Amino acid sequence: MKILIFSVLILITVNLKSQSIQVSDLDSAIATADRLIETNPGVFFRNVESLIVSYDGLTRFERYYNGIHRDSLHHIQSQTKSIVSLLLGIAIDKGFVQSEDNPA
Repeated sequence: MKILIFSVLILITVNLKSQSIQVSDLDSAIATADRLIETNPGVFFRNVESLIVSYDGLTRFERYYNGIHRDSLHHIQSQTKSIVSLLLGIAIDKGFVQSEDNPA
């Protein structure tokens, strides 16, 4: 579940980079996400530890949930494989990397 949520956030980030967005729309989306996480501690949001939103080089929002703090350690186990695969796919698509077999 954590991988899915994190992956969705990365995809949203990539999508936002390709479109122009109004800051008021971004603030509204952040407020909605924060409210959903805070008021729905059920199955879907119970493991959310943080919501951090950066836009245009600035951190627009940073909040931690469920007793987690900025300096808390996070148990990510093998989640980095999914993130690296996603980023590699983006790098290949953008032409920064030729292929997963020939990175140079």
